[in-house]
Amino acid sequence: MKKVLATILAVSTAALAITACNDGNTKKNPFDDDTETTTRETSEEVRPIFELSNLPRVDASEDFGEYYVDDIDEPWGVGKNLRMSDGSIRNFFCDYAFDMYDRQVNENLNYVATMSRPTVTCFDADKEGYVVYEVVYTQVFPICSKEPGNVYKSFFSYHGVGYIDFYTGTTFPLINLSTQIDSFSVTGTVIYNGKSYDVGYYEYRQDEFLDSSTSTTSDGYYIKRSTVQITSTSYFVVPEGYDGIMMYVYIADDTGRPIEEVLADDNPYYEAPGFFGDDENVNDYVFIGIQAPQ
Repeated sequence: MKKVLATILAVSTAALAITACNDGNTKKNPFDDDTETTTRETSEEVRPIFELSNLPRVDASEDFGEYYVDDIDEPWGVGKNLRMSDGSIRNFFCDYAFDMYDRQVNENLNYVATMSRPTVTCFDADKEGYVVYEVVYTQVFPICSKEPGNVYKSFFSYHGVGYIDFYTGTTFPLINLSTQIDSFSVTGTVIYNGKSYDVGYYEYRQDEFLDSSTSTTSDGYYIKRSTVQITSTSYFVVPEGYDGIMMYVYIADDTGRPIEEVLADDNPYYEAPGFFGDDENVNDYVFIGIQAPQ
């Protein structure tokens, strides 16, 4: 099962955006001491009834049918020394610029993005015995690229998040976001201890350029700085009383991947529910408990 979720967001060469970036080609530790901590917030007006019919249409959808979850002796997350977070998280991304012959022509001067602590709200579902978790978070990408003036196209690659059940280690199904889709839904029935539960997961992505600047270097290159913010909104329809959703975020440095692998990730593939196996290195991830404030 593929746990390292990677996707591509196209960047228009006509709309550049900015923030401060590293002066050198140095990769920061995602867990530097200056990692900003955010507090959990809730909306002032909580909707009393949640109706799925109010959600916008999705670009892709899948039905995973019936999925049987094995009974467990103890919760999957117990004793695994999971790296938990209650603040913002830094992880890696990579910017790419190409000339008209599809040759990469840029040098990244910053690789580190920041993901905010999710805001979690719980609503009553329109189906009796079920609730809806709304999870909202942002990812900010301070792109800083040294490149020539003949850039034909550009994009950046980053890691999306995944969700897992703390009790069983079952990963939530998903459809990988790509340049073709910005939203999806996956629905089906989970069977556990002989009981059936209808569940749903809906995901929406919005991107925004915040600001931009360009400067020139003494050797005739351009330093292009841009800040892109992605806002993600997730909805989970689950049985009332269920509190086992965890988000996982990939924080290992894989910015040196071959460009062929990066381009292969631009694919809206479907990932069925599965198990976060023992072959995964949990130290490559940070986990966040998804619980609404009491």
